[in-house]
Amino acid sequence: MDDAHRIAQAARKSLSLFCSEECRAYCCRRGYLVVPKQQALVLLSLVKDENRVKHLPDSVSFKLKGDCPALVNFSCSVYDLRPQVCRDFPLFLHGTTVMVSGYCTAVAQGKLYPFIAQILRLGYTLAPNNPFAVFDFDTDFKQDPAPDPTVSVS
Repeated sequence: MDDAHRIAQAARKSLSLFCSEECRAYCCRRGYLVVPKQQALVLLSLVKDENRVKHLPDSVSFKLKGDCPALVNFSCSVYDLRPQVCRDFPLFLHGTTVMVSGYCTAVAQGKLYPFIAQILRLGYTLAPNNPFAVFDFDTDFKQDPAPDPTVSVS
């Protein structure tokens, strides 16, 4: 795993308490979750309303009107088996591009800024049309964030 992926992983991990206690897993209660068929099996076994499921050629779409079928008390009941998109949310790395979900309340509160700044310093670019695209990281934030002590970047 390279430095950018380690930083992204630390960013996601830093949100775990926030997700369950403050935002109460908002991302797992709204919108759609599209996952490859082989990753959808565990979720399909939990679905109670088939009208919330759409089978596509290579994937399965779950309508999250209410809760994800795996959400119990604002926590994932299949955490170790959750789909990759859930593991990566809300910070996605694609090639050398950083994408951030605007649906994440932690993103809206700027909680990922220090991590994103570290990734950008590694030469990554921020995808347009995401919540942080409007910021100039060198001038809009007066204080340079301290690096996360759990992430070693050489």
